[in-house]
Amino acid sequence: MSTALPDQVARLERLVLGTPEPPSADAGPRPATLSRRSLTPELAAIQNLLCPRRAPISLRAGGVALQAMLNPPATLPEGVVWLAFTLDGHPARIGLSWGQLRRLTGLPLESADPSDAALLIEEALTAWLDDLESQTGLALRLTSLSAPVPDVAMLTLALRAEVVTRSAGAVRLNLPLQLSAAAGRTLAPTLTRWHDRRPDALPLYLRLGVEIDAMRVTMAELAALRTGDALVLPDLPLSGRVIAERRLIAPARPAGDGPMPAAWALTGHFTPRADFLSTTQKHDFDMTENDAERPADAPQPAPTEHAPDSMDGLEMRLSFRLGETLISMTDLRRAGPGTIVTLDRPDGALVDILANGQLIGTGEVITVAGQRAVEIRSLFSDG
Repeated sequence: MSTALPDQVARLERLVLGTPEPPSADAGPRPATLSRRSLTPELAAIQNLLCPRRAPISLRAGGVALQAMLNPPATLPEGVVWLAFTLDGHPARIGLSWGQLRRLTGLPLESADPSDAALLIEEALTAWLDDLESQTGLALRLTSLSAPVPDVAMLTLALRAEVVTRSAGAVRLNLPLQLSAAAGRTLAPTLTRWHDRRPDALPLYLRLGVEIDAMRVTMAELAALRTGDALVLPDLPLSGRVIAERRLIAPARPAGDGPMPAAWALTGHFTPRADFLSTTQKHDFDMTENDAERPADAPQPAPTEHAPDSMDGLEMRLSFRLGETLISMTDLRRAGPGTIVTLDRPDGALVDILANGQLIGTGEVITVAGQRAVEIRSLFSDG
């Protein structure tokens, strides 16, 4: 850095915008730092193969009709046990409740040996499993019933299924599914039959960027920004936006660590940017309700002497664009909840600084007094 640490701290103290006061000595213990589970590049690529936009997976097995969708996980339900199985010899497992297991087998399995319990379940579902193997071409083998200990080396997804029988009607299930990397790669080609059948688009690539909101600043604070100022970052951004060519936008959550994660998981589909923004954001200059009700011939209030100063308190949304990557038209069309976007962002790359979505400058991620911040490297103005 070109300036000494005391100068950075002084700038930081001058420009800590929207940052809470430091806790006092008698404020009690500081809460633990938040953490989140991140995906390895291998698991992120496999999740993209398993969770594109597609029609529901439709099968008929064991005399029932089954429709299923694979989605990114939310929170694991309480009280599940993991039924371990293999796909063509590769480990995987699915979470079930004891009640669901009892309905499947008609047996109380809570006290059974894990391997014996899996064998009993496989015998009860023989006809159903045989049909699944015939239609998917995959070999399914149940191995054991274990306690709920999630495996961090596996990809966790949500299996949403609707099972329709003549006797019981439709039964909806929401089950956690964990797949090893090898099991995910084995399953992905089987699911391609339910992909969107429209012809592939032209071999064009579009730019994707990720933006996170950092803080809100007033016009006066925005005008006071100078090159070298430091803008404090949240430790762990909880959400962001993935933007395609500045026209399409989708909500996302981090799938990596740190204040500037490179991997992001979509939580919704891409929509036109104008539809995504709130009404207040789209109509910043619309008349208020009182303005609309004022008769056309009503006298207009005279401008006050200090009218220009009244804009100083107007708040703007300050955000950072973390980086970009390229995506093909085909992949963009199939992108949806669970799709992982990995930015092409080398260490030390500058980030864009935006005010209400408009580019105003660039900055570099630094650490000052134990806090992550963006030091402004350049500011754009009308001169």
